[in-house]
Amino acid sequence: MLAFYDVRIGAPASVQIETRNFHEMRVFKDYGQEPGSLLKERRALWVVDRAYVDMPFWDAQYKGYRQTVITRMKDNLLVEDRKPRDLSEHKINEGILADEEVVLKASSARWRLIHYQAPDGNCFEFLTNEMELEPGVVAFLYLRRWDEEKCFDTWKNSFASKKAWSKSVTGISAQAWLAIMTSLLLLMFAHHHQDRWQIGDEKSLKKQPDRIDQKYIKEGQRIPWHTFLYRSVSNL
Repeated sequence: MLAFYDVRIGAPASVQIETRNFHEMRVFKDYGQEPGSLLKERRALWVVDRAYVDMPFWDAQYKGYRQTVITRMKDNLLVEDRKPRDLSEHKINEGILADEEVVLKASSARWRLIHYQAPDGNCFEFLTNEMELEPGVVAFLYLRRWDEEKCFDTWKNSFASKKAWSKSVTGISAQAWLAIMTSLLLLMFAHHHQDRWQIGDEKSLKKQPDRIDQKYIKEGQRIPWHTFLYRSVSNL
């Protein structure tokens, strides 16, 4: 089950079911042929892990639909040339070590390689064909993948979806779409009633000041710029 999550609205948006033993990228490409596929939406931005690094595919998506992608750099991608880009001193770029325009052997298009150091000292390299966003925003958007992981964890633990209810594509698809509809209905319910009934993830929000104190202040780490602006992000 390959589910798709919209980070703009914080909700699952679509799903592709495959019962054969195919690589994720094969299933992803097959999904692109389905009617109403999100891979046919113009100017969509995809945030994906390294399993979906396929440069010719993303080159074609950009050419056909102006779709862009943010992912992690893979060791087997050969960089033939690189040129540093100007780096703004804006607060959202804290932790950005470098922003480069790179030429990849596997692609004929322009790409960026962004080097980011997290507050705990770990370093990450983000690869994207999005040329306008600040590099700190690119790093933040990849962080939002944790919201997706939290959503699917809820499916497994709260929606009784740890195991498939059926062995057929139809049965598994029905189970997945039921989970999507339940997620959307709960989000709509909370949105319409949270002010009147004070509905919110109070337990999580109360923990955040303690997590900030323990995770950043006591360990002498910088506090990420988005921590106080996007309190609903599931992973600080």
